[in-house]
Amino acid sequence: MHHVLEWQKSIQEIARVLRPGATYYMEELYPEIYQNMVTRRLLVHPETNRFDSLDLINAIKYERLDIAHKLEIKKVGILAIIKKQRSEVRGQKTE
Repeated sequence: MHHVLEWQKSIQEIARVLRPGATYYMEELYPEIYQNMVTRRLLVHPETNRFDSLDLINAIKYERLDIAHKLEIKKVGILAIIKKQRSEVRGQKTE
């Protein structure tokens, strides 16, 4: 997602295509890693609308995806296992 300008839409798409009960494995880097003096010259990444830990986690929760497990190093990145709720009606959980 850190390569996508409108990263929020990628989370929406993940939530849309996952079947109820499905698992999504995520690995993401935060801007502190890829927007530094060295990597800016070597790699191309969007420079606006970037996410940090809180932005990413809030966007995942907003799409009603559950973070089952995560390993996160602030200012570096996150590894996470994300689950889509088994039964869902938009706006309410039906488990």
